[in-house]
Amino acid sequence: MLDMNNEEKHIANYLKGKYPNKVKSLFNAILKNEKTKTLEVGCGFGSSAVFFALKGKKVTATDLSETNVSQTKALSDRHNAGVRSLPLDATKPLNEKFDIVYSFDMYEHLPYDLQEAHLKAVYEMLESGGTFYVRAPHLHNIRQHIPEHIGLPTYSSISELGSKVGFKVAPFFGHTRFTTSMVPYVAVEKAIEKISTPETRYQMLKKVGMANVVVKLSKG
Repeated sequence: MLDMNNEEKHIANYLKGKYPNKVKSLFNAILKNEKTKTLEVGCGFGSSAVFFALKGKKVTATDLSETNVSQTKALSDRHNAGVRSLPLDATKPLNEKFDIVYSFDMYEHLPYDLQEAHLKAVYEMLESGGTFYVRAPHLHNIRQHIPEHIGLPTYSSISELGSKVGFKVAPFFGHTRFTTSMVPYVAVEKAIEKISTPETRYQMLKKVGMANVVVKLSKG
């Protein structure tokens, strides 16, 4: 069950501008985005959804787990945040359009053969000019090699699938809200993949700030 105290601590920190490094760039980018109609895919216990709602976003929070959906609703009600909570299979689009879609640490839980369907579903739910923000551990981040992570991406894989669906894909530069070219990220990945030792690959990824895949997918 939901540890309300833990979620409350997250929200309190977020409201003070204290964001975890792993999602700092995405939090800043979403807050800077002036559009408001927002969808979270894989809301977990709901602290991010409630935070963005309290900051003025009109948030719909979704999760495959109905328990997570109900717990997110409880957290939202506690803050009078107005988050709408719905169960959703991440490969099936809602019959509704959004300006902003985001997922934090959800993508890696999707099997590889369902990731294109997921990106297609998000693309269908986005308004023209809308943005999908994604954060997931990198395939070569061996610290994240756990049974639940069955679809760890690379910058190359999400770029190829995203482009195939119709997105323009760009990585975030460090912990800033600014994006840059995908070209050097893919080149670095190819070089690192030639290293035979998993631990060395991971340490090299970490050194260049690529241990996690953090990207912005834009619909033209």
